[in-house]
Amino acid sequence: LYENNTPELARLPKGSDADVLTLASGLPSWVAPAGGGGKMELVDSDVLTGAGSSLACSFTAINQVDIAYLKIVLNAKMDDASAEAQPNLLRINSISDNTYNQDGISCVAGSESILNNVNQSYIAITQDSHDGNRFATAEIICNISGNIEVNMAGGGQDGYYTAFGYNSTASQTSIDNITVLTGAGNMSTGSSLHVYKVVN
Repeated sequence: LYENNTPELARLPKGSDADVLTLASGLPSWVAPAGGGGKMELVDSDVLTGAGSSLACSFTAINQVDIAYLKIVLNAKMDDASAEAQPNLLRINSISDNTYNQDGISCVAGSESILNNVNQSYIAITQDSHDGNRFATAEIICNISGNIEVNMAGGGQDGYYTAFGYNSTASQTSIDNITVLTGAGNMSTGSSLHVYKVVN
């Protein structure tokens, strides 16, 4: 019961399931809850059931205007010495042209080094000198020029990794495929790739 604008006593009927009570022009009403910014939703994942050289997630194209960014979570156990000696490679929308550029910092056993990868067919998402277990997260967006931008961080048992990369191929206004590969050798069973979308 509430006093309406007449003014007289009025009854507000119940709302629908999950509705919230709010005020509109000073009067109570039921509305559907508004979506909050920063909501993260899983769109696809890939988990190795045996040794393999790649992890891939494919999904219905996600338009950049509908999200804040894609969140990539990689957990990789390198299977052999040749795999440990190479970084994990990231490709977006199956683009393998030599249009990726990247810079950043890696630190292994306290020794810092600067990354400077220009005109590559991939973005390095982990550092090649991390032995054994590796992990990485990356945030991927298409900027207003249609270029793909990637901010990543991660590491392993012997150091950390942080970098920025981008693909200068124009007109990438949506994303539908994320692939992580080994430069050589394999990743072990249980290695995983998860892709989330984070809405505005």
